[in-house]
Amino acid sequence: MANYASGDYVSVLKNNGMGPMAPRSATRSALFLLGLCADLDGDGDRDLAVADFWSDTVSVLKNNGDGTYAAATHYAAGSSPSSVLAADLDGDGDQDLAVANYIGGTVSLVKNNGDGTYAAPASYAVKISPQSVFAADLDGMGSGSGSG
Repeated sequence: MANYASGDYVSVLKNNGMGPMAPRSATRSALFLLGLCADLDGDGDRDLAVADFWSDTVSVLKNNGDGTYAAATHYAAGSSPSSVLAADLDGDGDQDLAVANYIGGTVSLVKNNGDGTYAAPASYAVKISPQSVFAADLDGMGSGSGSG
């Protein structure tokens, strides 16, 4: 869970297999976090992508395979990102990021380089203050799926 305005942490609540969640662990990311998605590099582990509103970046935290996360890698996103989505947006089989940039009035596409790192964003103007992004196959042509 992203901890907006309560410090620069993402909290991870693990299911202990007996119903209730285990105590939370906190992973340092960046200030004022918004939006969260998972499963970015195709290795079967649930990675995290977090929109960092005040730093104009998306932080990617890779799962170490044991439920802990490596230090965040920060990628440029746009002005005040408010939401992030992971989906194969360009049809090459890896998880790209789409980012709603609240103050910037844009949506950015941050393409996966194929190795779990991300390229510089391409930004597209939209109406003022976008707050979320979603991907779906709206034309029935078999492309565009996502979660976020």
